[in-house]
This record gives sequence, structure tokens and C-alpha cells, in this order.
Amino acid sequence: MRRTDLAGSSELSTNDLLGLRDAILPITSELGAWAQARSDDNYLGRGGVEVGFKSSPKDLVTSADLEVQRRLVTALGALAEGFGFMGEEEGLASYDTEVPLWVIDPIDGTHNFVRNYPGFCIVVTLVHRGEVVLAVVFDAATGLTYSAVRGGGAWRHARGVEGLGHERISVSDKTDFAGAMVSTGFTDKTSTDPKTLATFNKLVALSAGLRVSGSAARDAGFVAAGKSDLYWQAGIRPWDVAPSLCLVREAGGAVELRFEGDDWLSATAIEIFSGTKDLVVAGLALG
Repeated sequence: MRRTDLAGSSELSTNDLLGLRDAILPITSELGAWAQARSDDNYLGRGGVEVGFKSSPKDLVTSADLEVQRRLVTALGALAEGFGFMGEEEGLASYDTEVPLWVIDPIDGTHNFVRNYPGFCIVVTLVHRGEVVLAVVFDAATGLTYSAVRGGGAWRHARGVEGLGHERISVSDKTDFAGAMVSTGFTDKTSTDPKTLATFNKLVALSAGLRVSGSAARDAGFVAAGKSDLYWQAGIRPWDVAPSLCLVREAGGAVELRFEGDDWLSATAIEIFSGTKDLVVAGLALG
């Protein structure tokens, strides 16, 4: 796709978004393969990955996170002129609501990446006027990519030649917690929070089982594809919830956020319920 100036557009059409999505698919796939190779080398003692932390020793950042972010910013900037950027890592904290905004997480699941534990993702989303209108999530463990654009549905793509292995996906048909699979996770700040633990205990009692993948974006893909029925987590950030806001809704599900303030993009602690419409309603009723 040639570099285009869509920043001044009053609307981004479905065709505009599909064009961007198709250009992003090989970018995230290639970066995911590169990052997986770095994770493999690090695990095998070949080095090459510097590991540090941000807010606490549990909040990791690596040289690979920063390199993938740098490459993403360069590649996305070449696709569309004038778009803004927000990302998890350094240098992408501010944003302009007047232009479309790339919200990216270069390696979602950094702990998984560092330990060579299957399940980190390369995440690209696009926000326009507060709405997530595009999401691309590459799952390095499987080589699958989950994508969605506003009005264009949700899809799963096999790694390889562009245009091959595209499959429409949808959320499951679960209507209650009996037999339901629930995805979740904990942040450093919520792992001892009484309200969060109370909701966790209720979900343990009500559902068929809870799973922790270590990647919010991976959970978004699992819910959108009907592999998991509900994703719930508290204390997370905009780039963590952005994939669900497009993928799961376009897959026929529902997403509800709880946060302080008026703008989810500036929220520092978000609680998300993302899944089938009935289970999101049931989840919200837990307290």
C-alpha cells in the first residue's frame, strides 16, 4: 500500500481500513518472527536481549520491545501520513485526538517473551474519534494473526503468503457461566486488591475454568475466535483493551470498560469485560 494522507479525512471507510489492515499483516508477521527468534536465542543462552523494568521488577521491558516499537513506528508512518502514535514503551505517551491514532504494543506478554513461554503478541490498533476501528494481533506462539476493521468483521489469518488462510471468526454461543471458559490476568497493582480478588473468586466458582495467557491481546483473539467465552481483567491500560474493542465487537461480542474519568485513552487503570453479550452482562453484575 502506498503512503496515503488519511489524517484529514472526516471518515475512514471500510475500504480504507481494509487496505491498511492488509498492509499491516505482513509487517506484524515479520516482526513477530524476528521477536520469536530473539526469545529463542535468549532462552538458549545466546544473549542479545537486554532486560530491564519500568514501574517495578514485575513490569519488564526489553531491548526487543524497544526495537519492535521503533520498527512499527517506521513502518506505520510509511503507510499513512499524519497519524499519531501511542504505545506502551518509552516515547509514545502523548496523543492528539484530532487525528487517527496508532495504539501499539510492540510485545504484549513481555514476561512470556523473556522466559520463552509461548504466548506473546505484536499488536497494532487504530483509534479514530475515540473508537478502535482497526486491530491486528500477531500471536507468535501459533503464527496466527487476528484482525478486524470497523464494518469488516473479524478474521484469523495463517502465517505465510498474503491472501492465504483468511477465515471469518465469531464469538462463541455461550449464554451463561456453566461450561464457560474465562480468560483473565493480574497486574502488579491488582494482585492484592480485594475487589479484584472477589470478582476472581466468583468467576472461579461460576465458570468451567479460568485461563491466564499472559497477553491481553492474545485473550482478545481467543474470545473473538470462540476459544474463550469471556475475558476479564482489571488495572490495565489503553493498549491492553484496544484489541478487544475492535476484534470482539466485530466478531459479534460485547465489550464494556470501567475506568475513572471520561476518556479511556487517558485512563491508567481499566477493568474490561469482553465476550459474548450475555456473559458480559453477567460479568458486570458480579460487582
